[in-house]
Amino acid sequence: MKRKIWKRFICVAFCVSLLAGVTGCATQTNKVEIEPMEAEESPALSFDFIGGKDVMPVGGFFGPYTAAYSPNAQPLPDFYTDEYVSDIAKAGVNLIVYSPSDWTGEDGKKMMDLGAEHGVGVFVNDHSIYNMKGKDTELSLTEISEKMAEYRNHPAFCGMYLKDEPGGLTYWTKGPGENIDDYAPLADALSECGVEYYTNLIRINTKDDTENYEGYIEEYCEKLSPSFVCFDLYPFDDGNTRNIYLYNMALIRDGAQRYNLPFWTYIAAGTYWDDDVKGIIAGEPKPLEGQFDWSINSALAFGTQGLNYFMIIQPHYFSYTPEPDEFDFERNGFFGARGNKNRWYFYAEDIAKQIQAVDSVLMNSVSKGVIASGKEATTDVADCKNLVIKEGTWRELESVKGNTIVGCFNYQGKSAFYVVNHDCEYAQDITLDFFDSYNLQVTQDGETKYVNTDSLALQMKAGDGALIVVE
Repeated sequence: MKRKIWKRFICVAFCVSLLAGVTGCATQTNKVEIEPMEAEESPALSFDFIGGKDVMPVGGFFGPYTAAYSPNAQPLPDFYTDEYVSDIAKAGVNLIVYSPSDWTGEDGKKMMDLGAEHGVGVFVNDHSIYNMKGKDTELSLTEISEKMAEYRNHPAFCGMYLKDEPGGLTYWTKGPGENIDDYAPLADALSECGVEYYTNLIRINTKDDTENYEGYIEEYCEKLSPSFVCFDLYPFDDGNTRNIYLYNMALIRDGAQRYNLPFWTYIAAGTYWDDDVKGIIAGEPKPLEGQFDWSINSALAFGTQGLNYFMIIQPHYFSYTPEPDEFDFERNGFFGARGNKNRWYFYAEDIAKQIQAVDSVLMNSVSKGVIASGKEATTDVADCKNLVIKEGTWRELESVKGNTIVGCFNYQGKSAFYVVNHDCEYAQDITLDFFDSYNLQVTQDGETKYVNTDSLALQMKAGDGALIVVE
């Protein structure tokens, strides 16, 4: 009945505003014949525990821990509690890819049990396996299976933490024991055991590094045989730009597609951290809400099928300032090391509604490229050569107006589009013109509406995203 009601009102003198900020106005057009599109199998990886193939993994790096540090003699909280893990789940996180606590201690067991209770899967950090890497210390399959026996059948178990940012032969080469070659035997063993494992690639530094970086992606895929390709680059951190973020993501997407793998993207929850444990002076906390939303929505438009937040809980040493008795618990993390909720928690909680409303489509789709409109968006994706649909049109979509990136997808034989407001500061209207009037399913702000139109106007807040499926 809904669609019949829409049809009665669509051909009026003025377009009717929808509750989700969508307007549509049908006019008489010359019909264009669109060739049928065969469904393609999506490479997405998900986990039964978090909901199966229709649910996008939304992970967190640096999950709960028990602090062994007391600033100014004030103890920090124990984050292994119902309250904190429940709040993590409410922010849309369904997977902890790394917690500092080793499985061999009590905290690892707490995380698994709390995860099982609140629907948060866990990649186990087991140092008894992790430290046995490399050709000279390789564990047998039997030994690895025996070590995993205690937790492998736990309902929250989703895989093993393997390595964050291993070095490669052509790029980011590190010291002995820290490169892709060193982790390959253990990755092979885990694969033989039928266990997923987490690892992540470092960012590209400049576009001049492209050839070496592409070799790095290829080495990673060839030697580690991963189930997904993940990378981290934070566009609003000092020295980075949206242009290099999108360029890096396009390289990761290209590499992943060559191996028929999904790719995952990291999203910054704050900035101003220092792994060298130095006190630093923080400026204005970033990213702001429009920037945070844009980071997620642009990744969805590029075809990511997994998101990771860095960081969920602030390590205490990320709160250091140059003053020995002063700490900054608000510059990064969903939760500061003091236990306080920071702004990024609330940003994530809000956008989780959209992620959860669109993931069943995006997890079952294949990315075909992006269309850019407007000077700023067009410039920022100009070097993403294998990604950009230069004609500015794809299947039913004739043209786009506004400063926007539009991801184009094959959703089980249907056309789907993910539209992003490329302006991180201001709202704008973005218009999609189609070759004919179509029944469109439009999901924005976590709400789905239906409209029949040949011209769809979206009222989008800063960094906003909307999914359109042509029914």
